[in-house]
Amino acid sequence: MKKRVFLAGTLLLIVILTYSRASFADTIVEVGFHLGGDELIQEPYTNGETGSLKAGNMFSFYLGGLKQYTEQFEGQFSLGIKSDVIYSGDVEVSWVRYPLNAMLFYRAEKFRVGLGVTNHFSPKVKGNDFASNVTQSYKDALGAEFEVDFNLKPGFLWGIRFTKIEYETTAGDRIVNGDSVGVLLIAQL
Repeated sequence: MKKRVFLAGTLLLIVILTYSRASFADTIVEVGFHLGGDELIQEPYTNGETGSLKAGNMFSFYLGGLKQYTEQFEGQFSLGIKSDVIYSGDVEVSWVRYPLNAMLFYRAEKFRVGLGVTNHFSPKVKGNDFASNVTQSYKDALGAEFEVDFNLKPGFLWGIRFTKIEYETTAGDRIVNGDSVGVLLIAQL
């Protein structure tokens, strides 16, 4: 409980700092590919192979703002979607959550390093068609992030993000490790 209160307080502080004073200096668009976490579900394919969904896996897309405080320090606030899907014939099972990230970065000439918090809203596993009975709902989850980004060229960065997070079912009967490592491409507009 103390960890969640600390993370929530940190998120609030970064949001206040990010929105204080003038408007954002830059808008950011970010796409990422992530791996990690515990297995949520396994789905057998018709060819005998098995597909699985892991709690930290796959694709992300974010929109947000970047705010310069000083030449070296900046805040970043973003909202996005993180998802993974497995297909097998007439079966589709998806894992979707909506992260809200608040991070504080130290920027050097060729890279930046940041720490922050993330809150994942409405995490849910949902099946369609023949897998419509596959549904797992999770509580909103609060976690921490560490990120290192490198300049590609002016306005573009590539980076690595480490996310530390756990998902708990709404029934409270299962906790899933959602820790992940992701590779990011960030455009500052």
